[in-house]
Amino acid sequence: MKKLFVFLLALLMLVSIVACKKDAEPVVDDSDKSEVVETEKPETEEKEKYVIGYTLNAMDDYNAEMVTIYEEIAAERGYEMHITVAEGSIEKQIADIESLIVLKPDLIAGRAIDTAGSAPGFQAAIDAGFPVISDGFYVDCPDVCQLTSSQIVAAEKKAEYLIELLDADPDLHLNICYIYGYRGASSSNERFDGWFNKLSEKHSDRFTLLADKVCNWSATEAMAVTEDWIQAYPEMNCIIVASDEMALGCCNVLEAAGIKDEVMVIGIDGSIAAQDSLKKGIMDATVYSSKRLSAIAFFDACDAILKEGKDLSGKEIMVENAFLMVADNVDELIKQYG
Repeated sequence: MKKLFVFLLALLMLVSIVACKKDAEPVVDDSDKSEVVETEKPETEEKEKYVIGYTLNAMDDYNAEMVTIYEEIAAERGYEMHITVAEGSIEKQIADIESLIVLKPDLIAGRAIDTAGSAPGFQAAIDAGFPVISDGFYVDCPDVCQLTSSQIVAAEKKAEYLIELLDADPDLHLNICYIYGYRGASSSNERFDGWFNKLSEKHSDRFTLLADKVCNWSATEAMAVTEDWIQAYPEMNCIIVASDEMALGCCNVLEAAGIKDEVMVIGIDGSIAAQDSLKKGIMDATVYSSKRLSAIAFFDACDAILKEGKDLSGKEIMVENAFLMVADNVDELIKQYG
């Protein structure tokens, strides 16, 4: 009897174990287990947007067009730009960079007003641990990535245009007046030195620099100066200008005075307004700088630093971006370089 009781008790326990096992089966189902493993895998997310703090030296027509193109390509490549405008003031540019540092972008860049004067601001960004690009103009900071276009080379294109005119007409003597954007800033000086030195090398005895004036990149100031020069220098037959915006102001005054055909005007930048003026036979020549080429070079450098992890500090990247533009080649240059 005792053996029968033990046997029945063992049988009852076995049934109980089997029932418990069946209840537990869904928990250990293979398909359920595989789904749990997949959902627990860590996911790596790429950064959707990089932030660039950008200090702009001034906001003339050329830079306004440039900003539009930069923002267009920034959006295409996943960048957000915070732009400050220094209005030609070195002190303001340094303060602007300090405000960008506080913003904590991924990279700080800008167009330096002056090689030496703007350097403390760019160096402050370096010291704060940011990758820094000097875009378009050289700045005296050893650890900055220098993305430069030679202002001297660009200005030499003006001299090449004048040399061709002088070679074609041995009786021509150029009586030149020159308009600066700013005086003293290295880039502004280079825009003068480029054409003046090259023209002097070839035809020093065939041109006279009658006068020069600082007009602060202002078309209004350039117009007032041109009115004065018409009275003071009736022999003036050429005005060379440090920007298209100011050059167009000169053209307006010369047209109003009825002497535009007697005085050639040469600008620099190749702005949309200047292109239109060239086609109409008003402005004589400019030096075209493709803003799209500049933007592509800039964001290529940003990609290398932020997306590819390359260290470009202290590197100098030259962008060949200066082309003499006259009425006959406006469309060709725009088609080729955008």
